[in-house]
Amino acid sequence: MLSIEELLDIIKHLNLLDRTSFSITSHRHKRLVNSTILPSVIQLLSQFTSEPMAFLQLLWSNNAIIGGPIALAALFPNEEPRPDQKLHIYVPAFDNQNFLEALRDQHNYQMTGAFRLKAKHFIQNSVEKVIRLRNANNATISVLFSRDHTALTPIFHLSATHNMNFISAHGIYCAYPHFTFAKNTILHPKSIYNIKMNQEVGKVIERYTSYGLKVYQSFKSLSVDHPHSRCRIDIQCPHLLRTLYDKHGFFAPMDFPMTSSLRPNQLSYNEDNGVVWNLGGEGCEAHMTTNDSFVVSTWLSGGKYIYSPLQLETTTKLKYIIYIAVPTRFGILEDEIDE
Repeated sequence: MLSIEELLDIIKHLNLLDRTSFSITSHRHKRLVNSTILPSVIQLLSQFTSEPMAFLQLLWSNNAIIGGPIALAALFPNEEPRPDQKLHIYVPAFDNQNFLEALRDQHNYQMTGAFRLKAKHFIQNSVEKVIRLRNANNATISVLFSRDHTALTPIFHLSATHNMNFISAHGIYCAYPHFTFAKNTILHPKSIYNIKMNQEVGKVIERYTSYGLKVYQSFKSLSVDHPHSRCRIDIQCPHLLRTLYDKHGFFAPMDFPMTSSLRPNQLSYNEDNGVVWNLGGEGCEAHMTTNDSFVVSTWLSGGKYIYSPLQLETTTKLKYIIYIAVPTRFGILEDEIDE
């Protein structure tokens, strides 16, 4: 039998998906893998705060999540994160003045700017405003205020599938593990709209390629390398209706004291909110009726039997109530939001 030190040495060479696969081989392996998830997030957050546990508690109390490059780096704890990364925090639409004050008073950040996204910006219609902060060590945080009652909806407006991840106080979520862990990414169908008139798409592809990703401009181009035959069922179909708790996403829970008691429900965000989305885009077959892109936030019923005008079956048996649709006008993503 391998010692704990030898097992941990094996685990440290695995990405988060492989660690999860390794964890199901025995109870001992599961305990060891689970014990590594929170420390890996703490290490990432240590670039931005001297009190990462308090920082996670701040996220939890404000229903905030971490997206962007730090969320992507959390999926690959076996790799060195890119230097000088920025921290992107998404917060719900309600007043978060206390959140900003806590960043200032508890974590020593000062606001350096506030702006609204340009009309052409990819997630402009899901983000109300952006506040940028910096500390004495020049660590930078961008706080993106959602236009919705949940911080989730902007994540699924981002320009490519490898960006559709987040860290919450509950754990680490990846919407497209089939692609992301293979270092593949597919541009959101709306991000290449009118590509001939927008040269920024080329810059985005060049930047993503520099990250070691293979970039596909559409799901249709992906099907050349990875064909599928089940339209609206296969994960490689952009017309597949997705939910936060469907079988296609990946979630790794953390042993964070504030949320570990909720682990049996495998909550990735909170007890109240979920999201349903569809990427849309080109049809998989000739003459098929395509779906438009949309992101819809939801209320979770938490397993209670309540009336629902639209009920979706998920792997966790949670029920959804459609709450509000986010406008589906999209533009092209600018560099500073997802780098």
